[in-house]
Amino acid sequence: MNIDSRLFTYIAGHIPQLWEIVGGGPLGLRTAGAIAAAELNPQPLPPHAAFALGASLAGEFLRAAWTADRFGLDMGRLMDELDDWCPTQPRKPKPPPQSWPPIPDPDPDPRWFGALHAGFATRLAAAEIGPKDHRLRESVEAALKRSLDILGDRKG
Repeated sequence: MNIDSRLFTYIAGHIPQLWEIVGGGPLGLRTAGAIAAAELNPQPLPPHAAFALGASLAGEFLRAAWTADRFGLDMGRLMDELDDWCPTQPRKPKPPPQSWPPIPDPDPDPRWFGALHAGFATRLAAAEIGPKDHRLRESVEAALKRSLDILGDRKG
């Protein structure tokens, strides 16, 4: 299964309505039904704070990876930092200095970590990387695989 399929399967496992978009899932909604459902609640729900934090951290990772690639720097150091920015449980994230959403104290709930990695993986999966940016692509795919592996190891 490729990375995009793994990410979609994980997210759709938590939001089953997504299966409706790719060919009508078990809920039986079709295009007209989806439009009617959207008319009932036209505004999207805000993302979970941890999802937004994960997506923001992925944006910072993409910026740092792009800069390292452009200047021919070692990507290994960036991957080491990734374990601080988007760690596995029970370690708390240590994001780069900036104003980030609050990280629950003392220990984030396991679902919080799931939302953090889902946001991180989603942002990386949506990144547009040029065909000639091989080192950048490898780093982004390694970071994406890491978050998807963490999400895949979670039970729920």
